[in-house]
Amino acid sequence: MADLQRTPLEHDPKSLPQLHVAKNTVPFEHDPKSLPEFAPPPNKFRNSASDKCPVYPQAGIDTHKDYYELSDSNSSTRDVDEEKKTLPPSEKRLCSYRRNIVIAAIVFVIIIAAIAGGVAGGLAASKRKSIDTVATQDVQDHQAPSPSPSVSPNSNLTESTNTSTPAPAPEPMRKIVTTQSKGTMFNIWQKANGDLWMRAYYPEKADYVKGQIKWVDPMKLETTQAAINNTPIAAAAFQSNDTFEIHIHYMAQAQQSQSSLVFHCNVNGTSCESPRTTSVSESTTNTPGAASFMLSPAVGLLRKYTANNDGIVSEASYDSRSNIWNAAKPIGDKAKAHKASPLAAGIANGEIWLFWFDEDKKLKMATSVWKSSTWSQPTSLSTYTTPTELPRNLGIATSDSGQTVQLFFFDGAKMQQVQYARGKWTTGDLGGSVPKPSLANGPLGVVAYNDTVVRMYYPVGDGKGIKEVAEGSGGSWKYGGGWEDEYD
Repeated sequence: MADLQRTPLEHDPKSLPQLHVAKNTVPFEHDPKSLPEFAPPPNKFRNSASDKCPVYPQAGIDTHKDYYELSDSNSSTRDVDEEKKTLPPSEKRLCSYRRNIVIAAIVFVIIIAAIAGGVAGGLAASKRKSIDTVATQDVQDHQAPSPSPSVSPNSNLTESTNTSTPAPAPEPMRKIVTTQSKGTMFNIWQKANGDLWMRAYYPEKADYVKGQIKWVDPMKLETTQAAINNTPIAAAAFQSNDTFEIHIHYMAQAQQSQSSLVFHCNVNGTSCESPRTTSVSESTTNTPGAASFMLSPAVGLLRKYTANNDGIVSEASYDSRSNIWNAAKPIGDKAKAHKASPLAAGIANGEIWLFWFDEDKKLKMATSVWKSSTWSQPTSLSTYTTPTELPRNLGIATSDSGQTVQLFFFDGAKMQQVQYARGKWTTGDLGGSVPKPSLANGPLGVVAYNDTVVRMYYPVGDGKGIKEVAEGSGGSWKYGGGWEDEYD
């Protein structure tokens, strides 16, 4: 027992590692003396010099032990540290180089991954921003139509997300038509949505002492045939017994044919019946945009004048006893109007005086006895040259005696007045005497009654209100009433 206890003391403790290595050494084909002192035996699975760096399993560790035993063994770490101390300087540097390379590679991969992630995130954010921009623009396009596209050429989207076409703004109204009978006036116009409206003024309701003008509330003209936008409108009225019979012609959307509204209003202005809508039976070639004018030369009789797209000026007649319109006939082979010319007609000296602008924008007129179909040759009114713009309306006012005829129109610059009185024609512009219209060339409605009273109606400002201008004594003009938000 004593010998056994003395056995560990027979050896120097410093020689234990050498004995431990020798104990686990296996034969090699090369000379073991060429190996570094205390170096672990070569591993036949190593294939490069870099594999000489310590890895598990290492010398001093039984390779047959369970892996989890090795992981928990404190001696393994000590053996590795001990082995590192025994490596030659060249192999230590090699291992250091390898660690540095591995660390550098890891850092490089991390940097590349970070850069790639940043780029990908930036692209995603840019795409989201582009989509948000397009969506915002699309909403703006729906809120405020714009001619510009909703997606710019530089957008990341390959297709526009907004395929809707902004609706165009409504065109200005073509006309205001004003007609009268026995001092009772009727204004007819078309709103931007295409509806036809009328407002009537009854002199019996006027307070002449206080200078107030009484208008009844505007009424929408219910139709069974919708009107085209900016339709030509012709209207006339005559009094029969205790009612006014009102005729209105317009261009209907259905097959772009002429439609007629006929209805009656009480002479005291208390009520109007619902209009009857019918198709006009006259065989005219009146087309959208063509001029149209109507007047009543006598009770129960109507005359309608049109200029078609070829400029041919024609006349059609209506007799309330037969309740039909006769076919339109040209008033003469030389009576040709500009395609954009308005028409106006009035009774003067027992004749019908008809006015228009010809193809050279010269103001023309022709006359006819209303009981016949014979017309004079057209003549030019040399006192007026040519308008800057063709007016949308020619307003006409005639005195009860028929000795005075006045034409009013906006020519693109000013309101012009062409007047016949005492057997001669004169021309002058009203300049700043009247309010500026919302459109430089009209529209304009004009009516005259009681021999000296002239009233004009046209849109002012933004076009949503109709202004009334009345001629007073001495040729001065007064700004009368009007109404807002009834015209647009």
